[in-house]
Amino acid sequence: MSRRLFGALLALSLAAGCTAGVTEVVVVVDTDLPVPSQLDAIAVTVSEPVTQPSRAFGAVTGPADLPRTVGVVRSGGALGPVTVRAEGLRAGRTVVAQEARFDFVDGQTRVLRLDLLAECASVTCGAGQTCARGGCRAVDVGPDDLLPYEEPLRRRDAGPLGGLDAGPGRDAGPAMDAGARDAGEDAGAPMDAGGRDAGRRDAGVEAGTVDAGTMDGGPRRCVGLPGTCGSAGASCLCDSCACDVQCRSNCEVSCVSAPSCGIDARASTNADLRCEASTCDVDATGATRVRLRASASADATLRCGSTASCELACDATSACLVECAGATSCDLTGCPGGATSCPGAILVCGRACP
Repeated sequence: MSRRLFGALLALSLAAGCTAGVTEVVVVVDTDLPVPSQLDAIAVTVSEPVTQPSRAFGAVTGPADLPRTVGVVRSGGALGPVTVRAEGLRAGRTVVAQEARFDFVDGQTRVLRLDLLAECASVTCGAGQTCARGGCRAVDVGPDDLLPYEEPLRRRDAGPLGGLDAGPGRDAGPAMDAGARDAGEDAGAPMDAGGRDAGRRDAGVEAGTVDAGTMDGGPRRCVGLPGTCGSAGASCLCDSCACDVQCRSNCEVSCVSAPSCGIDARASTNADLRCEASTCDVDATGATRVRLRASASADATLRCGSTASCELACDATSACLVECAGATSCDLTGCPGGATSCPGAILVCGRACP
């Protein structure tokens, strides 16, 4: 298998046109679950047998954010196989997932639908299978199952899973990518945050790489980071990218130059966390012991409700906040002149009371 398999361009706008001769699959992800009450984000992971997987992430705040789209562009080498996994998330945890494995159709842009269905939320399929409407089926998708790309891609109705329609007079819902519908609208930042023109899908992605960004044009997401750190002293590093991880049992999570680092340490036995030059939000509700160290102009928030032992060590350059209500032992240390006590059992350092 060639290492120069494909590149991925994750762009918001599908309305501005398809470059002739581009070999691409546009992945369209939709759900019939209520949003955001049962599903508040979608993650898409693109992988092939040789190179490291790439993960794109997009928040879902309401029906207008659906469907979500990701463009996967081949820029050289073999046509496949490529595996795409879409996950519906709630508070960082996977609620439902669907997977597909395909080969590109040379010189064509095709569309792959991945629907995150409520009926699949509690279904576990065997190896090589995925849950779709009616139960488990093979993950392999043939070229005839990849729909031809016709512009503009539209929803057939305003509800979820309405299907695709390229015909005139059928624009009953929002554009599928929630981006620009014509050249007069702002398409927003491209999904790979690479500075490319969001009004087109750029075929010039470097071969052999998978350039992953966020679906909503936000910061680059961490690639290859396990969703759960914590059994047998596991550790996770979020370095110069946004991440959301769960911390269980004995675990270490380090956030370095991370624009957004969300750590779910609820019920953790022993969590040793570091926030360096990063923006960190830690939920330690119900944990046994949690210690967070903030340094190098970090912006750190630690929620300690019902935690047995909870501490945030904050250096003089950082801004820190600890919510202590319900915690057995809770402290904010290292603050020059001591931490400031705020109403609601909140301690702050380097910032005003909320």
